[in-house]
Order: sequence, then C-alpha cells, then structure tokens
Amino acid sequence: MISLRRMLVFALVAACFLAMVPNQARADGSGQKDDPLQVVIKNADYCDLDRDGSEDDIVTTFRITVLSDEVVFKRTQIYCHLILPSGSGFILVIGVKGEYRQLTLTIGWLNVVTESGWYTFSVLSFLIGESNIYYGSSSVAFDPPTGGDPGPPLAEILTVEVMY
Repeated sequence: MISLRRMLVFALVAACFLAMVPNQARADGSGQKDDPLQVVIKNADYCDLDRDGSEDDIVTTFRITVLSDEVVFKRTQIYCHLILPSGSGFILVIGVKGEYRQLTLTIGWLNVVTESGWYTFSVLSFLIGESNIYYGSSSVAFDPPTGGDPGPPLAEILTVEVMY
C-alpha cells in the first residue's frame, strides 16, 4: 500500500515536471490539428467489480492517441489520479515500453468509493523520445453513491488495447 506521503511526493514531482516541460501538446479532447498527442477519458463510473454486493468500485477507461507520424518515442509514463471528495486519493503509475498510435486502458479501482461527493479521475501521459517529451492530460468529475464498508483499496488494469 502506498502511503499518503509517497502519493503526495509523486503528485508533487509530476506537477513540477509538468511545469518544466514546454507546452508541446494540448490533450483536452478538442483535437487541434497541431496537437501531436491526445488523451481522452472515455468512461469513469462506479460498479460492483469484485462482486461483494456493494457498488464501491470504479471503472475508468482512457485512450492515448498519437496524432502525428512525426512523433518518435520509445516509452510512455502514465499517471492516473483518483481523488476523493475529501482531497485524499490514489495514484497509479503505468510504464509502457515501445511505440503505438493508439493505446486504450481500462482500470478497475476496487473498494475506493468510501465518501459521498464528487470524485475526480485524471490522466497525465508523457511520451518520452530521444530528445523530446510530449505530454497530454485529461480529467473528469463524477458522483458515485456511497455506503457500507468497502474493504482495502486496490487498482488493477482490466484491459489494454494497442493499435500500431
């Protein structure tokens, strides 16, 4: 289990890195022709993934699309943040080696709906090449119902779809 302190350090490092990287891509889903990278959250909703009788789980699906053939990269760093209404939250860091044109990930967040109010799911993605770093992000807020004792939190990748 990642401690709150470690999660805050990850978030701070990601924010500092984002502030230092030149604005090479906008990934708000608007799809400008000059944007080489697009990050789009396709779904963020609650359900009962672990079949414990309580809808205390969240499923998120997002897609990273490389829109330009000029973008050359060898790996991707993806930071997924699930922030609870209280401001506490969870971070999942995913590393991907290799190139692709489109990557779709579905993540199951088990036993994380513990508070009433609005939850925020955010994705920050970095494409890392020899001399360039491209980044994009997307975020969505939603309000799942709460109730019961969910048990310990867990995140797992449910599906990965890669298009070359």
